[in-house]
Amino acid sequence: MATNDTQRYGFKKFLPAIAIQFCLAFSFIILQDLKVAVAIQHGGQKLLETVQTWAGIPMSIILVYLYIGVTNRYERRKHLGIFILPIVAYFLIYGFYFYTHPASLHINTARMIALQTMYPGFDKLILMYGYWSTSLFYILSDVWAGFIVGVLYWQYMNDTTTIKQAKTFYPALGLFVSFGMVLSKTVTLTVQGSSLYAHNVIQLFVSFVAFAGISAVVIHYFICKNVISKDKHPTNVQNVKLTMTTFKYFGHIFTSKYLGLIALSVFAFGSILHLLTILHQTYSYNMQELGKLNPESYTMLVNKITIISTSFGFLFSVGAMILSIYLLKNHGWFKAALVTPIMTILTAFVLMYVTYDESLSKEFSPVSYGLVFVLMMMVKQIKSFFFKPIKEMAYIPLKQEMKVKGKAFIDLFVERFAFVFGSMVFAVSNFINPVGYNIESIIYKVALLIIILSLVYLVAIWALAPKFEAAEIQEK
Repeated sequence: MATNDTQRYGFKKFLPAIAIQFCLAFSFIILQDLKVAVAIQHGGQKLLETVQTWAGIPMSIILVYLYIGVTNRYERRKHLGIFILPIVAYFLIYGFYFYTHPASLHINTARMIALQTMYPGFDKLILMYGYWSTSLFYILSDVWAGFIVGVLYWQYMNDTTTIKQAKTFYPALGLFVSFGMVLSKTVTLTVQGSSLYAHNVIQLFVSFVAFAGISAVVIHYFICKNVISKDKHPTNVQNVKLTMTTFKYFGHIFTSKYLGLIALSVFAFGSILHLLTILHQTYSYNMQELGKLNPESYTMLVNKITIISTSFGFLFSVGAMILSIYLLKNHGWFKAALVTPIMTILTAFVLMYVTYDESLSKEFSPVSYGLVFVLMMMVKQIKSFFFKPIKEMAYIPLKQEMKVKGKAFIDLFVERFAFVFGSMVFAVSNFINPVGYNIESIIYKVALLIIILSLVYLVAIWALAPKFEAAEIQEK
């Protein structure tokens, strides 16, 4: 009986879910590179750092209010299209018009500098306003990763999946994320030619994103209307509208210990991942400043390292998927969750070793750059096969309103706060200043923070495990 249920779920729901995940992941990887490239081209490293640090929290607030309104007014099967289609429309407009006509849209540089001189307290806001079309492109690309993929897609999965089914299917989804990543990087490397900034290349990339996004919306709507709406399974809530006021929404979230523990684990792991990401960006930026890497060779190098590391890591991905499924099905949620802090602590020890090896730590060497990049990619693999399935499974036992809106708050606010925390650590320590860099000190501090945050994650899952396992027993 269980086998028939699994097969029925696989053919009717999981295969379309794979297709949606692939489309969204493929677009996400393209946007991840493209948003950085256009931000640096138009406003330099300063614009990139400003948008990364200061635009995320306001956008998260706007998204939460929009999401509350949409969930109160529209059926769940319409949510993906309501958010994706306007974003895709802007990407196309940006690629085919805004990017090619910047002078007619933005204030000139002299005017922007004059405004920053007159209002020094608003210099960062003025910088984003001066390059508003590119800033909005970067912000919406972040929305794609954090909200479209992180909230809407996984909300669909959590609504239609039991804990038992999730133990098999959630880790398997990570394999298709890896495949989408390799394909996306291969496409990027193939079509970009000699410059990532050529107009026709930008237009081609946004066209890829638009096609993949629209495909995801069509598949999602079809599966909700023709398969899930006819399913009598108790997790089927696709056609339910929620009615929770904003005040009640925040009241429920801040008084739930269960959601608080999920939030703590998300903050800890999100901070670890972002610290590694910024460390990698710091390496690449300063290698370019020191003349060891020009922008074109940097882009080619990153793409080649990604393809090589991810391709060789495909075996690691398969092994990680098998291990995750095995631990979840045979040893339980908590033991599977332990893999994440164990691997992040090992990552910290490897970073510490770099500080003691002069050949690796000296003057931003390409070898140490590659090592940091590989460590970042490895932690991202851990995210796909262990952290993400563990986190998403924790939402399944919640009541519907808490599941939907609690997840939106955590995945938008808490993950964004982790992002800002990582950025502020580097900003306060003057890590982004190439003058007077002490590479050993940078890596050592990041490693210590990773160990502390890993212990925080460990405490959070240890406290959450009894509550989740009790809900799992109740489901059975």
